[in-house]
Amino acid sequence: MKKALWLAPLALLAACKEAPVMEIINPDRVWHLQEIDGAPFGDTATIAFPKEGEAYGKAPCNQWFTTLEAPLPAFKPGPIGATMMACENLDQERVFFNALERATKVEVTAEALQLLDDSGVIMVFTPE
Repeated sequence: MKKALWLAPLALLAACKEAPVMEIINPDRVWHLQEIDGAPFGDTATIAFPKEGEAYGKAPCNQWFTTLEAPLPAFKPGPIGATMMACENLDQERVFFNALERATKVEVTAEALQLLDDSGVIMVFTPE
């Protein structure tokens, strides 16, 4: 009986592990970009994760979409597809897509979704 009692705290700790990221991300939630590389992003851009293995959103000009080649919290987008609308501010579009392609990891809290690379936070999104 004594041997079984010391196992109880270990079982309790194992049950407290973090929930998978996809369980935390509401598939109906759209996240709005606030910052890239620590600077406020002066345009509108979004990201959403409608189901496991997919991401899509709106860049400053075009709609975009991709399949994810690894399960979250890794962020490994495949080729990113986008509509091809002509817009005045394509510089912001390039900044957005360059940052998105650098990201390698997703971290989510109730207040923010962050895309990171090996050096730290690249993009900060807040819920709709």
